[in-house]
Amino acid sequence: MDKTLTKGLQLLELLALSATPLGVTQIAEKTGLTPSNVHRLLKTLESLNYVSQAGPRGTYTATPRLFALGRAVIDRIEIVTVATPFLQRLHDFSSDSASISIWYDRGPLMIGCVESVHRHPKRKFGGVGNPMATTCSSAGLTLLAFQGADVIAEFAENLVPATPRSISTPEELHARLQDIRENGRAINRDELQFGLSAVSVPIFVHNDIVAVLTVSSTSEQMSDQKIDTLIDPMKSAANGISQMLGGGL
Repeated sequence: MDKTLTKGLQLLELLALSATPLGVTQIAEKTGLTPSNVHRLLKTLESLNYVSQAGPRGTYTATPRLFALGRAVIDRIEIVTVATPFLQRLHDFSSDSASISIWYDRGPLMIGCVESVHRHPKRKFGGVGNPMATTCSSAGLTLLAFQGADVIAEFAENLVPATPRSISTPEELHARLQDIRENGRAINRDELQFGLSAVSVPIFVHNDIVAVLTVSSTSEQMSDQKIDTLIDPMKSAANGISQMLGGGL
C-alpha cells in the first residue's frame, strides 16, 4: 500500500466532509499526521486543484473539482444503467457484441458491454474500463467527429495506424469524420485489428455527444449486408437512450 497516497486521500476526505475550512494544525490533530507532512500534502493537492485556501488565513477546503469527479462517476453509472437493456436487445438482434463508450482522457472508454460468442478469439484491445485507439476504432472516430477543431487537428497531426487499413493521413481523417457527421454512423473494417469489424452510432443529449453505441464482431460475421441491417436499430437505440437521459423533446 502506498503510504503517501493513503495519507493524501485521508486528508482530502477530511476536507471534503468538513463543514468549515481547516488549518494545518487541525488537520494534523484529526489525521495523526505531522504538521510538516500535512503542509506538504496540502501543497501537492493545491497544485492539482483539489484543495484551495479559504476562510481564515492558512485554512484549506476541498474544491469543486471533487464534485465534478463525483458527478462524472454518477453520470457514467446512469448511462450504463439506462443503456444496458438496449445493449441486450442489440445483442439479441445481431448475435454480436454490443457496447457503449464515452469520451474520456481524449479517447474512447468502454463503460458497458454485452459480449458475443462471435468475439474475435485473439482480440487485442481490452473490454470494459479500458481505452481504445481513437482513430483506429469506430467508437473513437464517432466520438472524435463531434469534438472541437483543435482536438481533431491534434489527432490529425499524430496519427498512429494500427494496421495497413487504419487512417494514415490528415486528409483521410477529415474526410472520414465528415462522413460520420453526415451519415450518423462509423464503419470500421480491420482498422483496429485484422479480422475485427464494427459499426458505431452517436448518442446525443441536448445536441452534445455523450456516448457511442457499437456493435462488433469478426469481419467474417460482420458482412456489409449485415451492417446495413444494424444501422437503423442502432440509431433507434441511441435515440431511446438519449430520451431516457433527458435528451428527448
